[in-house]
Amino acid sequence: MFQDHRLIPEFTLLENVTLPLEIAGISAVEARTAGEGALERVGIAELANRYPDEVSGGQKQRAGIARGIAGNKRILLADEATGALDRKNSFSIFGLFRELADAGFMVLAATHDQGVSEFADEIIGMEDGHLVAVGAEARS
Repeated sequence: MFQDHRLIPEFTLLENVTLPLEIAGISAVEARTAGEGALERVGIAELANRYPDEVSGGQKQRAGIARGIAGNKRILLADEATGALDRKNSFSIFGLFRELADAGFMVLAATHDQGVSEFADEIIGMEDGHLVAVGAEARS
């Protein structure tokens, strides 16, 4: 998942979520089911048939997150995935990442938001591209 949602403007949010699944060979029906489920998990299922220019920046970001979690992926890489979200929605998304990790996903999230550290098993602190802290030291 990208810091910028990278949605295709001519596609609905659902189409943006399902396209990578269909390209990977998943049937349109299965992709749609997975896409609808992912949009539900990020709290924007009611916006499935809207286009990116018809929704807010935070909703676009959540659609990008839905695209990242849809399907049978086992590894999730998130680069500032919640940067455009308010605190409540950021915590909701990191709660979802925690659920995914507990279900066996490997979730690696880069963020400047130290408030979400409670959701992590491991914290690695970086400054100017250099490792500065690991574990409990990085939480403070």
